[in-house]
Amino acid sequence: LVSDTLAFVACASSCRALRSALGGSSRRARLQQTAIADLVAKVDLRLFASKFGEKRRPLGVARAVDFLVPFDPQRPRGCLRWVAGSLYLPWSAEGRADGLRWREAGLDAADARTAAAALAASPHLLPFCEVLDWGANPIGDDGALALASVLLRSAPRLSALELAGCGLTDRAAKTIAATAAASAPQLRRLILGSNPIGDSGCAALAAALASLPQLAVLQLGDTEVGDAGAASLAAALDAQHAEALLQLWLASTLITPNGRLALG
Repeated sequence: LVSDTLAFVACASSCRALRSALGGSSRRARLQQTAIADLVAKVDLRLFASKFGEKRRPLGVARAVDFLVPFDPQRPRGCLRWVAGSLYLPWSAEGRADGLRWREAGLDAADARTAAAALAASPHLLPFCEVLDWGANPIGDDGALALASVLLRSAPRLSALELAGCGLTDRAAKTIAATAAASAPQLRRLILGSNPIGDSGCAALAAALASLPQLAVLQLGDTEVGDAGAASLAAALDAQHAEALLQLWLASTLITPNGRLALG
């Protein structure tokens, strides 16, 4: 019950912090704030439905934030719960919020763009965001690129980008690879499995390995990667462009025994 309560408070804190981040009283700002409130409310409803069943009505986000300490941008460490918002793990092992963990929350591309806009408007919080996990949300290429663009470029401690099962294609894989290579050398986990990513997207990711010296996990299982993609990865590995890579997931792909042989 305590963990459920903390997760809900994280969602409520999200609403307060994201509203404050955009601020302003213009019509555009009010529309953005409404979109953010709707996004957090959606996660809140999903949390309570998964924990208590559809019949239990959750405490409304608007009511919950009335009991919270007002968001103070001068004290970002005290307000980090807004980037937790996790359905399953709102806190890191060290007992602090470490990222935006909204896996399997029924979020779509519009929700992703809303969250990306709020992140872009919160430069004082981005340095503390280490994890983005929006896995199993149908956000597609556009939603994933909106989020990844902000975080890969502006979150200097981002170590994990997890977008499995989001409907990503080669277009998203190529852009994520290029952006990560240019702006996120600290990245340690890149989870892109269960997406229709093929050989060209895999080749772009393989080329990016030389610029990602800390990448330890690359997950491309359950994708459409074939022997050509495997050859690209093999070339990168042979050139020792992925010395930190400990896990390379390629299960349930289109790679044949010949492709597996190339990978060694």
